[in-house]
Amino acid sequence: MTPAAAAERYIAFCEGMTPVDLDRLADFCAPEVHFRDPFNEVSGLAAYRRVLEKMFRDIGQPAFQVTGHALAGEVCYLRWRFAFRRAKGETMRILGMSEVHFDAEGRVTAQIDYWDAGQVYETVPLLRGLARLVKRRLSVG
Repeated sequence: MTPAAAAERYIAFCEGMTPVDLDRLADFCAPEVHFRDPFNEVSGLAAYRRVLEKMFRDIGQPAFQVTGHALAGEVCYLRWRFAFRRAKGETMRILGMSEVHFDAEGRVTAQIDYWDAGQVYETVPLLRGLARLVKRRLSVG
């Protein structure tokens, strides 16, 4: 499978993913898949599935929308918007990027997600003040 076809196939899977679709994760990811984001770093299909199961369990109506992508060999760079409902019912949106590596069969061998975890910290009452203080201290302006 070409990297372009693998990318389109994986994008469609991610954008439509529901808890039931996790049974098909092995169709899209290699057994040794490596996943990293600001809160997780896991290797192996079972560990990646646990990350996704926790996402579906802990947040309401998670939805990914890929807004653009670019290929460089067997690597696809995805720009995305992730939306979900918080416990109080308001919708939160996070913008991010993923670096997705594919093997020759078109399965994901690694996915590294880049996004600002501070967006989440600022919504947790106990962390809000600290997150804002750190942001102000590091800001140039």
